[in-house]
Amino acid sequence: MTTSDKLREFCENWRSDLIKHGGIPEMLSDLTALISEGYYPKEFTRWFRSEKFYDIFEESTDGEDNTQWEYLPSGQILNTTDELFNYWKENEQC
Repeated sequence: MTTSDKLREFCENWRSDLIKHGGIPEMLSDLTALISEGYYPKEFTRWFRSEKFYDIFEESTDGEDNTQWEYLPSGQILNTTDELFNYWKENEQC
């Protein structure tokens, strides 16, 4: 389901409720969740491109030009931004 499909479904679900019940707070909560889906926190993106990040990760590409990151202390390879985000949540987040 694309974001456009999700937004269309959101509008269809809430249109009648807004008219009948004025459910704006609930609608805003659902809309906020839809908008934030797939985004990373600002703090993570700042860390991801900071000097601190490059002190412990080395960025390279594999044979197919996909970016990957090697965690220097252990040699572990992280292949996706989601993997980096999980590392940050577990180890770096303040």
